[in-house]
Amino acid sequence: MLNNSELSTYFDQMAMVLSAGITPEEGLDILKCDAASESGKQLLGIILDSVSGGSFLADAMENTGEFPVYASALTRIGEKSGNLDHVFSSLASYYKRAENLSEGIREALTYPLVMIFMMLAVIGILIARVLPVFNSVYAELGSSLTGLPQALLSFSVSSGNILLIIFALLAILLTAGAILLIKSPSFRSRFFLSRKFMMKISESRFAGGLSLALSSGLDVDDSLEMAAKLADHPAVREKIEKARSYLAEGMGFSEAVGKAEIFSGLTNRMVDIGVKSGTTDAVMEKIAEQYDHDIDTRIGRLLGILEPTLVIVLALITGVILLSVMMPLLSIMSGIA
Repeated sequence: MLNNSELSTYFDQMAMVLSAGITPEEGLDILKCDAASESGKQLLGIILDSVSGGSFLADAMENTGEFPVYASALTRIGEKSGNLDHVFSSLASYYKRAENLSEGIREALTYPLVMIFMMLAVIGILIARVLPVFNSVYAELGSSLTGLPQALLSFSVSSGNILLIIFALLAILLTAGAILLIKSPSFRSRFFLSRKFMMKISESRFAGGLSLALSSGLDVDDSLEMAAKLADHPAVREKIEKARSYLAEGMGFSEAVGKAEIFSGLTNRMVDIGVKSGTTDAVMEKIAEQYDHDIDTRIGRLLGILEPTLVIVLALITGVILLSVMMPLLSIMSGIA
């Protein structure tokens, strides 16, 4: 399956060639010649051969198994409505936003993970390798410690390499958890620290997908059904299904969305204005952009808090360990002098 960056590039390039009056078949041939990777050439060649054989572009894309169902379905709508260049341009924007969100999530997880690895490595080396040296020094001086310093020295001597193994296992567990958070939307949706954050991302994807579906010519109910596939948070999907049931009961779109509580009060007001002015798709795109901006702000704020916090924690732990064993040594050395 193509990633968000590859999808954005493909749809952006196809939108440009179609806007220039070039047919999809000719456009695919141009993209194939300019493709940088061999796998890209092969994929475009498969699509080109299908289109040259009389298949619709949407069918050719779908048959490769490399495109999301949502993208293939909207491509089919664009072909039928003669609006394919606009659909491709909107898909390119959508997947570009999705890639930016994914990149933000990766950055938000990677930095703290690296810092925690550093903390584990520094603390592990201090306890397993540095403190035993101090223990030998105190033994040669014929002195003994009490309290926390003695507890740390005793622990360092008794633990030895076992502590390093424990810290290595912790690092592996942290890495596995980070990979799950990055790769598994369902895990992110259930994890207590990322649950609300993922709801916001899911709402943003839903708004962007709904805007694209509506602008492609789909009716409201079909647009909701398609956009629901982009919302990977169970709670958001449940709200969307409620909105669809309210529509089936005869409610208006803005009223159904508001009663289902998919968005906040202010956002619901924007939806109502969009429905009354006939610009629901544009309003949904604006909502998606606002949500993306809010998510970027939250990620930046989170990183801004984590960076100094982790540095301070690392400095405090390291300082407490070193000072607890060095201060008594300094007192002994000053007494000898």
